[in-house]
Amino acid sequence: MIIELDFILENVLIIGVLLITVFLVIYSINVLALRLFYKDWKVSLYAGALLLQIGEFSFILGPLGFSSGIIEDYGYQLIISTIALSLFLSPFWKSLTRKTVGKILNGNSTRLT
Repeated sequence: MIIELDFILENVLIIGVLLITVFLVIYSINVLALRLFYKDWKVSLYAGALLLQIGEFSFILGPLGFSSGIIEDYGYQLIISTIALSLFLSPFWKSLTRKTVGKILNGNSTRLT
């Protein structure tokens, strides 16, 4: 209800860059943190993808920042759009990661065990 599709279409480049940045930063942090706890690469890469999305709690923080005047309308729309698209795209990232990690680490197998 709070997502404006016109805003997303008008700012597709900025939102795309934000999504790529968020995905790469969060994914890298997750993978490195899991590797520090002595998990193997396969588990770390896949678990990093499972923990990727920004999270629903951000839908509370965005409006709170907007209503308190910390962020303006443009920033608010960027935040809401990025959160919503990250939640929408994260299952596809998980599936892609599972297939890619399976192929890279297990030959042609797409199954992670």
